[in-house]
Amino acid sequence: MLQDAGPREEQIQKLWSQHSICVVRELLWLFYTLTVTCFLSVASLAVYQHAAEEAQSGSARSLGASAQVSAVGPESPQGLKPDA
Repeated sequence: MLQDAGPREEQIQKLWSQHSICVVRELLWLFYTLTVTCFLSVASLAVYQHAAEEAQSGSARSLGASAQVSAVGPESPQGLKPDA
């Protein structure tokens, strides 16, 4: 019936009750909101995972650098033993 009458507000109000129109509009809003929420959640999770991987690789690099310093011994930053 709606295809014959056209999707104009006046025609919709003639074919549907005010309650039906409100219910459908609320369901459309809910579907839109849930879709946007899911998209933002997935995007946020991807950003968080990327940041966690960067932090983990950064801490692994700093651990590797400190392991090199401790393997050389207590020397000056240039790798020379201090004069006593």
